[in-house]
This record gives sequence, C-alpha cells and structure tokens, in this order.
Amino acid sequence: MLIQFAGIQLHLYGLIVGIAAAVGVLLGEKIVEAYEEYKQWYWQAVGAIFFGGFIGARLYHVWTDWALYAENLSGIFMIWKGGLSILGAILGGAVGICVLLHLKKRTLGTDLFFWLDLSVLCLPISQAIGRIGNFVNQELYGLPTTLPWAIFIEPEYRVRGYGGYSHYHPLFAYEALGLLALAAVFWFLWKKKKWSLGTGNFFWAYLGFYGIFRGLLEFLRLEKSFFFQTGLGLNQVILFGLGVVGIAMLVKKGVTTKFATVAAVLCIASSVFAACQVQPSSPRLSELGDHSVHAFQLMQNASREKRQLNLEIVNTPKSIEEGLSGREQIGSDGMLFVFPSAAQYTFWMPRMKFDLDIIWLLEGKVVGILEDVPRPESETQDLSTLPKYQSPEFVDTVLEVPAGTANTWQLREGDALELL
Repeated sequence: MLIQFAGIQLHLYGLIVGIAAAVGVLLGEKIVEAYEEYKQWYWQAVGAIFFGGFIGARLYHVWTDWALYAENLSGIFMIWKGGLSILGAILGGAVGICVLLHLKKRTLGTDLFFWLDLSVLCLPISQAIGRIGNFVNQELYGLPTTLPWAIFIEPEYRVRGYGGYSHYHPLFAYEALGLLALAAVFWFLWKKKKWSLGTGNFFWAYLGFYGIFRGLLEFLRLEKSFFFQTGLGLNQVILFGLGVVGIAMLVKKGVTTKFATVAAVLCIASSVFAACQVQPSSPRLSELGDHSVHAFQLMQNASREKRQLNLEIVNTPKSIEEGLSGREQIGSDGMLFVFPSAAQYTFWMPRMKFDLDIIWLLEGKVVGILEDVPRPESETQDLSTLPKYQSPEFVDTVLEVPAGTANTWQLREGDALELL
C-alpha cells in the first residue's frame, strides 16, 4: 500500500517497520542512560546491530521461503513487499555486535550479553508494532476460520488452494499479543531489579519463549517450507530448537521466576488456537448445483476494480463435455467449468455457434487467457479437423465468455475470481 507525503510516495509497510525500529531504538537509549560504561557507544552498537540484523533478516527469509524467489530472483530485493525474519535479524544483529566488540577489543562475555539483553528488552515491543505492517500487506495470516475475530483477506492475497475461503486467523495479531505480554514481564523484572542486563537472562528467556510460542503458532501457518517429509515447517523446527536451547540455558543458570508460568500460559493459549476447527466460509464450487448460476466477484489487479459477474456452473462430466455446444448464446456472463482436480485440460469447439474467449484459472487466479477462439466454419465441418486448445499450465477451473470480453474487461493474468 502506497501513501503520499510531501509529494513523496511511501510504502506503508516500510513506514510501519521504520516506526517500530525507531520505538525500539529510543527505548534502548532511555535504558542505557543508567549504564555509564555503555551509553557512550550506544549509537555505534545500534548501527552494528541494525546493519547485521537487516542483512540477516532478509537472507534468512529468502532461505526458508526460497520457493517464492526461485523463479523471480529480482523479488529478493523487493523489501517493501514484506519478508524480514526476526530469527535472521537476531542472528545477524548478534554477528554485527560481535564484530563491533572485536574492533573495540571488548570481551564476548558480559559485554555481549549486555547488548543482547538490552536488545530483547526492547525487541518484543518493536515486533508487536511491526506486525501491523503484516496486516497492511495482508500477510502472515493463518488457516481459514469462522471465529468472531477472523480477518477478511482480499482474493488476490489468498494462498493458492484457499481461494474459496474469505476469513482467516489473524496470526500476526496472536504473535503481537504474546510479545506484548512478554515485554510486560521483562520490564517488570528489570524495573524491580530481579534480573540484570549482562547476565543473559533476558536473552535466553526471549529465545525460550519466542521459540516455543512462535513454533506453536506455526501450526496455523499456511505458507511454509517443510522439513523433509515431516508435517513440520523448516522454520518451525528451528524455532522449537532455539526455544529448547533458551529454556535449557535458563535451567542451567538456575533461574526460577514467575516468567516460566507466564510463558507456559501463553504457549498453551497458542496451542488452543492451533486446535480450532477450520470451517469454510463459502461452499466449494464442486458442491454447487450443475448448471446453476451464481454471483462471483472479479478483482482486477491493474485497475483495482471489482466486477460482479453471474456465471453458470458446470461440474459434472456430461455437462463439462457438452459445454456451450449448440447454444445460440451463453445466457449469463460466462460458463465456469469446474474440474475435480488441477491438470492440463484441452478444449475444442464442436457445434459452437459463436466465438469465445477462454480464461484459464487455478485456485481462483487467472493463469492464462486465450482470445477470439473461432467457432467451426460450418455446422457440417468434420469434428476431427477442429483445433484443440490446451491450458498453458495446470488449471482447476476454466471460464468461457463471448469473444472480445477479456479485452473489454482488460483482464490480466493474476486477476482473481471469487464466489460471493
């Protein structure tokens, strides 16, 4: 989403992430004032952490979601579309501060854990703010649900295979609430001087909580790279591993506070969310009556126009084979062929009395457009001489409309069709 400010175009996602980062930095500056030894080079540390964190955040995201970029390498650099991993940011930021400590000839013991503790004292608040950017970008949502707090996702932002669902778990909000609760606990422990910066307690507690909490939330995640043949995501396995390491370090240090109770409650809450029953918000196309007419919405990416259509559904083998053959006109805005599974399907024009545009769709998205397909030259033309038209890739629905319609609608690949 773009916004205009003083004649300059700004990506709202980037602006929100920038605000989140600024809040974290200003909180850190306020905290470090009480530590004379470290405040004089606070901004150098901020620079090292941010530089390393930014590089690490993007590289980690690209690595774990490589399928999104394998055929679109230029997308790696489109940061404004989202895709910054907090795990990569933590790792990159830690590397950045280690390099700075080495240059300043400081130790990697207390000095390192001071900056790590300080970072995670502010980080949960920044993360919670940054998650608003996920809402703006309509990303980081979970499985479909009919729960009262479900969020509506526009058709063009829906994950493939879920085009028939409209409302989803607000995964970003679950994470933000958990992080704010964690921040409240951290600030209480710091203010009451129960934990001190430089001991590593804050860092290991953050790693333990976030690893387990976010790992459990990943069960609700739609898009993820799987870890070999397991049902767990690659990111999820890493998160659980880091969570176990964080908890193990706290146990080793003999840390026993109410923090463990709060963490357990939040983790159990996320498990309950993961167990929520997924229910469709709209019927599947295959369940609609054969030859019934239903209202659809066509979302056009280029113009952002929403066009309402009345389409006739054909979803039985006999009706699909017959199609529009012999008709004088369609009788609606188009005929939608619904297939039982995605495959490359072949169409032809036997006994057709008018020319057509054929629109190939997969999971509600237009993946190909074939314009001005001609009817037979005569009603007596030998059927064996009719040309055949194969879909350019796997499709699960095909829309036939009168010739010239695709041009009139200014239809483009990527436009989305949704049952209303």
